[in-house]
Amino acid sequence: MNPWLSYALALALVLLELGLRAWKIRLLVDSSKQMPLRRALAVNAYGDAAAAVTPGRLGGDPARFLGLGRCGIEPAASVVGLGAEKLIDMIVLVVVGVALVAAFGERGMAGVLQTAARLGTVYAAVVLAVLCVLMALGTWAIVWYRRRHPGEAGHPLKSLWKHARALSVRTLLCAGLLATVGIAARVLVLPLLCLPFASQVDFGLVVLGSFALLYSQLVLPTPAGVGGIELGFALGFASTLRTADVAALLLTWRLYTLFIPAGLGGVLLARTVVARRTVRAAGIAALLTIAGPTSAAAQEVLGSRNLTVDHWAYEYIERLRPRGYLANLNPLVQPYRRLEVARGLAGLNPDTLRSPVSGWVRMLQQEFARELERLEGREAPHWGIELAAGTRGSTSQRLDALRPTGDADMWPWYRAGGWIERGPVAVETRLLGDTYLTDDPDGADPGQRRGGRSDNAYLSVVTRSVAVTLGRLKRNWSALGTKSLMVSDVATSYPQVGIDLRMGRISLRSFTGELDTLGGMKRYVSGHRLDFSSHDLAVSLGEAVLYAGQDAGMQIRYLNPLEILFFDAENEPADRTLNLMLNLQFWYRIGAFVAYGEGLLDDLDIAPSQDVDPAPTRYAFTLGVRSIPTSAPVALSLQYQQVSSFAYRTSRGADHYSFLRRGLGANYADFDRLSAEVEFFPPVQGLWLAPVLQLQRRGEGDFRTPFPPYDEFRASPALFLGVRETTFRAGLRGRYQPNRHFWLGWDLGENFVRNALHVAGESVTEFTAVAEIGGTVGLPLRRH
Repeated sequence: MNPWLSYALALALVLLELGLRAWKIRLLVDSSKQMPLRRALAVNAYGDAAAAVTPGRLGGDPARFLGLGRCGIEPAASVVGLGAEKLIDMIVLVVVGVALVAAFGERGMAGVLQTAARLGTVYAAVVLAVLCVLMALGTWAIVWYRRRHPGEAGHPLKSLWKHARALSVRTLLCAGLLATVGIAARVLVLPLLCLPFASQVDFGLVVLGSFALLYSQLVLPTPAGVGGIELGFALGFASTLRTADVAALLLTWRLYTLFIPAGLGGVLLARTVVARRTVRAAGIAALLTIAGPTSAAAQEVLGSRNLTVDHWAYEYIERLRPRGYLANLNPLVQPYRRLEVARGLAGLNPDTLRSPVSGWVRMLQQEFARELERLEGREAPHWGIELAAGTRGSTSQRLDALRPTGDADMWPWYRAGGWIERGPVAVETRLLGDTYLTDDPDGADPGQRRGGRSDNAYLSVVTRSVAVTLGRLKRNWSALGTKSLMVSDVATSYPQVGIDLRMGRISLRSFTGELDTLGGMKRYVSGHRLDFSSHDLAVSLGEAVLYAGQDAGMQIRYLNPLEILFFDAENEPADRTLNLMLNLQFWYRIGAFVAYGEGLLDDLDIAPSQDVDPAPTRYAFTLGVRSIPTSAPVALSLQYQQVSSFAYRTSRGADHYSFLRRGLGANYADFDRLSAEVEFFPPVQGLWLAPVLQLQRRGEGDFRTPFPPYDEFRASPALFLGVRETTFRAGLRGRYQPNRHFWLGWDLGENFVRNALHVAGESVTEFTAVAEIGGTVGLPLRRH
């Protein structure tokens, strides 16, 4: 079939659906003032624009409520009409969804379950409940407003009841029919776009997939389902269409179902809401900004050294950010720059905050006093020296209390370095001496000649929109307090070049680094990520590739932040081995709750041969939620993490995802872990205690072990190879830090292990503990 005909038919369906929705809201809004159809189209367009940029499309109905008000519709009539429409749409969606699943039988049910699992909609019911609560709160807000501003309609509840009674059964049935036809038109857009590939796709499953992708946006925690929708779309067509065809089809489908409705709303909003004089004023301001003097930009404080990921300050940033403070910091990427943290602290007055938050803020403000002085325009030292030392101890040879092995020991460490900052330039160098690196049972000894090694040494140049870093450092691209599954700080630091581009709330980050030599092949890693970060929401799409070869060198093309590694990794000139990973992260704060998650796709057998078993999927994910009551000094946390059995490795061996045998992402594979924790903050400066319950299950797979033969690999499960060991732990974590110079931390508890060391029937009960004591001092000395 001619593709242009399918495009034209799909566009006709989009326009039909817009018209049906406008007719529907016009029917349901009972008002003495009849709303013209073109006004109804505009109101829905406002809602589409707002819904496209808010999680779960939450902004759609508030925007349409305001639009109805601009059309002269009474608030009570708007609330009743929008509420009736939402209820009708939900009923129709359930009926249509059940009908589709029933129509396609077992295939349909399997497809729905697979899509739900891959898109991570485990919390769909919770999100729908939140949507209902928000609708109820919106209705309450209107009632409250009408009570405060009484009008001709009299009592607000009576007004709502009057408009609700005016909706006849015939009107509701007509609205239901319009909703059904509109949903059908919207769902059929994707099958029409697939007509040029008629011989390659199953149109029944395409219809079902279109329905799932369109309406899963109501429960995905990102604007317009960004990331999850794209991943689900790619997985759905990966086994039938070429990658280029999938990408083109995705862009076209998104254009019709997202950008056209949202773009129409943006154009109409700009036309009807923004006055001409406002546009002229904005234009004049923009011209003055561009053509004006550059002295302000030149004097702006920009250059700053990194807040290294092992700094004690992250203990308190991790607790302040979920409480709504330090909103300028992206909670999904570290290290921060010290100046960024200081900007967030500058607006906080600890005297107005409750304990323990006030104590955390005071201690951080003392630590970042120099940066705060720079922001205030006062003279501050341009150089400094920092010294830190301490010791760690464990009842086993590991610093992970859930994975004990070997005998107890203690490992002293020290860090010593200096730094210089001038204008946009920051230079830092640091030596690390850590005796644990030589005893770590999971890593190779990196060598510490004369008792130390270069650990954090880099040069950075920061401007308003671009930051470039060259040197040796660590990164952790994950939610605060967790280890990333793709780019973490588990491994020791390695040489790298990084570029950050900032455009308001959007940022692009890219780096490429040099790793160790394995199997005679020099290995390198590169990572990209696209971030959106606001006060209460952060979303990230990322990718990383590990490449190697006997004569391989660092590839500059992988440093380009605008190059999409997913499409370029296997193009010529290709390196000998490649290991590509895709990553999706989110962090969302609503009231006293924070939800976060990360999903990693390492490899997926999208087209298994009929004569062999499909290869086990290689993946990892983390899901977590925190509750921080405002009325009590406690915090509740629940986190679940799972890493598949063959994650981070391939049969080629040289490209397993590690540096000196330590994970570049997670440090282990073939396990899952559930942790529940309650943090208490007693009225003692710098003290917190956290009883914790943990359940860990782990198989015998790991990226450090040799890859099995091909047939054995194909027949292996995606999780838990061999005998599964199960550990239940009841413990107590805590930290005492009375000031910024000294800290003491611990994690102690009892482990109850079944099938210990993967021996069937072997049960062990053992006490394990990990502790650290440390201190730091800097020169020049501060007054604080």
